[in-house]
Amino acid sequence: MSRKKKFPWSLLVGAVISLALIGLLVFYPKDQRPKIAFHQDLIEGSYPEIGEVEINLNNIDEVFQFVFSSLRDQIKVYPSENYYYFVLKHKKIYKYSQVELNKKRWNLIAI
Repeated sequence: MSRKKKFPWSLLVGAVISLALIGLLVFYPKDQRPKIAFHQDLIEGSYPEIGEVEINLNNIDEVFQFVFSSLRDQIKVYPSENYYYFVLKHKKIYKYSQVELNKKRWNLIAI
């Protein structure tokens, strides 16, 4: 009497799990954390953990464009300060700076 071979279910399950893990590693989106945090986030109690930013800090226009495009639609600037503070992480170093809000001009204070 011949025995019928059983289908190797454990091998199939192992292969499916392996493919799923490889897919997660390959197709998992890059760092989804915000790339910048503002003092308004800290005051409102929602200060995020920030990810690495890849910009040229020596190019003031590129930095200003990054900071300005990261602002919310509405921000709160306290009249006693006229500065809007922010922090970003570049090459594992936290860079703290601020934007000066002046009626005559907008300045990005040196990082």
